[in-house]
Amino acid sequence: MTYTRINNLPDLSKLSNIEYFIFFKGKLIPILSGRNILANSLYIYCQFPLQTEKFNLTQFTIINKSNIYVPIKIFVKCGLHTFEKKYVFVSPKEDVIFLSNRDGLFLNSGIIKHSSISQYGVLKRSDYNEKIRQGKIPLYPIGTGDVVGLFTLETVLKPYERTVANTWVMYSENHNNKNLIKWDRTLKSRLAFSKK
Repeated sequence: MTYTRINNLPDLSKLSNIEYFIFFKGKLIPILSGRNILANSLYIYCQFPLQTEKFNLTQFTIINKSNIYVPIKIFVKCGLHTFEKKYVFVSPKEDVIFLSNRDGLFLNSGIIKHSSISQYGVLKRSDYNEKIRQGKIPLYPIGTGDVVGLFTLETVLKPYERTVANTWVMYSENHNNKNLIKWDRTLKSRLAFSKK
């Protein structure tokens, strides 16, 4: 089976760049589209059930095939292409990360087992990987220039438990954050009570 990098999606990916990692056994491991198997006991299936010009949804089905509790920490790195002046800021009230440039306003968020973002911050693109190596995001809530937004979705899976995590990016050409926040709240509400 061949894998494609997640940041090679159509539509929104022409403007934004999103990558996913899991912090597992002390290491940051990229999550690729399709099936990811870690230590023969943790399975992560990554798919893209909905992609439009202004909205992309990424879904992770996570299965613990072991008889022990497994902490799950998914890192989401969201950025805009480097040749543009940009602003990135966190909204702790809404549990979202906003990115803004001349093209518009982007909202990034997610949910896992009824919980939204756990950690978040804005870091320089050149050294974010080094700063999150220990599984923690330093709290810098705003940045400009060549920066990226980062957040985590965290939970603990019981032995043989299966769960679903969702992340999304929404886009507004006219920098209207009210509609983006409204859509984000609706999506969080619907996904929190989903049977999946």
